[in-house]
Amino acid sequence: MTKKEVDEIILKWALDNARKHEGKANPGAVIGKILSESPELKSRLKEISPKVQEIVAEVNSLNIDLQIEKLQDIAPELLEEMRVIRKRDVALIVLVDNEGRIILQLRDEKAPRFPGYWGFFGGGIKPNETPVEAVKREIKEELSINLRDPKLVFKLNYKNDLSYGTKFYFVEHWSDKTKLIQKEGKDMNWFFLDEIKNLKIAKHNKMVFEELKKVLNKD
Repeated sequence: MTKKEVDEIILKWALDNARKHEGKANPGAVIGKILSESPELKSRLKEISPKVQEIVAEVNSLNIDLQIEKLQDIAPELLEEMRVIRKRDVALIVLVDNEGRIILQLRDEKAPRFPGYWGFFGGGIKPNETPVEAVKREIKEELSINLRDPKLVFKLNYKNDLSYGTKFYFVEHWSDKTKLIQKEGKDMNWFFLDEIKNLKIAKHNKMVFEELKKVLNKD
């Protein structure tokens, strides 16, 4: 087996392991997969181990979207045959100020999905937690405020390469901006809905903003 072929095998299993573990591959697990596929490499373990460490470090420096994209290019069968998808429901908040603007978070470059994109504050719903309990907890953690009366305005089922479930969107009017202290993400800002089209946002959120226009126009 040539050096190039060995490198390709290492990269394949490093990418597959990383996308299953929130973007961080484990060198030991990668070596296990390599030897399972190509037992003849066991005699070259001392030679390939440093290369595994090097390629795993490179893979772990990528965000999950790029890892999946690269794996799709070199071993698409792994995404079909070995896909590990977990159920993850999400609670998100749309804070609206007195002028009708909503607050968005700019995800930092280390975010596991959509780094550098604008999106909503919120996060995953824990077991035995209701959506409203989750959104209150998440916003306390992310913005240091206690939501008073978040209203559920709509739900959206979703599915991607890592998870599937339901996203619960809540709205609450908020006027005291001095209390907002951002603890997650790169930045935050208030935007009119018509301004959002000029932002870098995920494709699935574009539909959400259209729904928000209908909801907020009723208020």
